[in-house]
Amino acid sequence: MTPVSLRILKALAVGGVASLVLVACGGGGGNNSTSLASNQTLSFPILSDFGTLDPAIADAETDTEISQNMFDGLVKFDENLNIVPDLATAVPSPDSTGLNYTFTLRHDVKFSNGDLFTSKDVLYSWNRAAAMQGAYATNLSAIDGYSTVSSNTASGAALEALLEKNDPSVTLKGLTAPDPYTVKVKLATPAGWMMTALALGGTTGWIVDQNAVKQDFDNWWTNPATAIGTGPYKMTARVPKQSVDFAAVDNWWGSPKPTVTKVHLDVSVNDASTAITKYEQDG
Repeated sequence: MTPVSLRILKALAVGGVASLVLVACGGGGGNNSTSLASNQTLSFPILSDFGTLDPAIADAETDTEISQNMFDGLVKFDENLNIVPDLATAVPSPDSTGLNYTFTLRHDVKFSNGDLFTSKDVLYSWNRAAAMQGAYATNLSAIDGYSTVSSNTASGAALEALLEKNDPSVTLKGLTAPDPYTVKVKLATPAGWMMTALALGGTTGWIVDQNAVKQDFDNWWTNPATAIGTGPYKMTARVPKQSVDFAAVDNWWGSPKPTVTKVHLDVSVNDASTAITKYEQDG
């Protein structure tokens, strides 16, 4: 099974039903049949609905485990917890002052709706996250200008309007983009921890699509039409407190490609024992 498949499976193993993943993926019994069911959908229960899948304000681990399959950061952790490039082509080192980093972005990345990923998406995502002051906003706190942006009081449509016109009150002055595939970061003080913070999956620092977010600034992630990211999976259907469906993104830019093509989450589960019973009964 590829790392992408393992990532989606790990993300779904939340609450008290993680053991179901082991049963579903286990190779016990020596059954090596190559005859596969026509419906290759992974169905899986979770114990409660999402709080949010918005990287700017995500807090709960269960939410970020799901959202990291939909979104990416400039860097990420690999399976050995090394920091490696993701949307960036390399993990940058600071200059001699310890204050300046330059990220070179990949040219082949698209959001799941086909929008091209460029440096403007990084600036929008990071400025928005700093202004919204979610649980992990301090991931960006070393960047010059954070203290000003974090003091902003605008929210919702008012905040989106400020972001669209690059208002200084919501713009990190240490964050610039000299061209569509370069992002320059200037810190207020040296912070050796910053790259680790940016690699934290599904949280502040991960990239959203402004074209999608501005359609419903606070609730864009709840609607499959606007729940847009650069990750290997996209939301295809959602009934609040009942179910959510995901599908692998066609021609996803990354590698290896997803092997699990569809995922169905049943969120109308009351407790772990109910989930296990439903699974044992082929539910």
